[in-house]
Amino acid sequence: MGNTMIVGAMLVSSLAAATATASPTKTCAVDIVRAPDEVRAAIEEQLGDAPTCAPELQVRVVATDDGFYVIGLGGNTVLEDTVGDAAAVAALIAGWEGGLAAKCERADRARAPEADTNVDPIKIVDDKPVDEPASTQAARSRATRLDLGGLVGAGDGGGTGARFAIDAWSRGRWSVGAGFDLSQVTISAAGFLFSSPHEYQFLDLTATVHAAYTWSSGPWHARSFVGLGYIHTTGSVTTSTMSTPVSLTSQSIELGATFGRDFGRGWGLDVGPLFTVFKEVTPGNASDPSTGFERTNRFLVFVGATHVL
Repeated sequence: MGNTMIVGAMLVSSLAAATATASPTKTCAVDIVRAPDEVRAAIEEQLGDAPTCAPELQVRVVATDDGFYVIGLGGNTVLEDTVGDAAAVAALIAGWEGGLAAKCERADRARAPEADTNVDPIKIVDDKPVDEPASTQAARSRATRLDLGGLVGAGDGGGTGARFAIDAWSRGRWSVGAGFDLSQVTISAAGFLFSSPHEYQFLDLTATVHAAYTWSSGPWHARSFVGLGYIHTTGSVTTSTMSTPVSLTSQSIELGATFGRDFGRGWGLDVGPLFTVFKEVTPGNASDPSTGFERTNRFLVFVGATHVL
């Protein structure tokens, strides 16, 4: 229905020269992608229920030590500023919105065809949805968050490593992206009866596609996510007499949650658990079946930096 209103507004504008009547004032819609709750409420109160036109203004607000860092994307225009409080953020975005609305109005007048007094009245007979402008689609699909940090395991077999993740698409508090983990694990097992001690050395590479939900309040934020993918393990099982190579690939599920704080300009620090569900089984060397093993699940803690674009 909202798309139909956009079509109707454009048609009324194109007939203004012929009918010599005033067209309604246009303002641009504001999509609040990310903002602390008190800032979001101030923006919505300032703008109220405004009619829409293209391009849509998409804004992100991040708390900093000096107040709030605000960045907006409207069509091909990128706007940014730092202000002191929620009311100032709302006033700033209202000013941006008005400027884009004026640009919309000028563009519509420039594209308006020459008046034809013999044109029959235009009637809207179709209620089909209108596609989003390409600029809006590009803004919705741009990367919004990067995570990079270390992984630390607990106990024997926990290991250490690194993690990189990126959100490739976001809408409001929801996002979809991909994560990549690289970790090294060494496990020592004592011999049983006449068998020699074993040492298991593994290098795990995990790749997943995840869905995440992010909550924020002031400079603080929390995030939970679930991912599906694969874990590829290479390494060896070593005894006193031989070393057997290992190469396995298994499906995996990642469950994680982080808690952190923003420090300004989109940068923050996060920490939280990462639990990987998987199962790897190998029968071992034919001459020494004791080199076989079964390995399931993994628990690591992520500590690292985040950056919101």
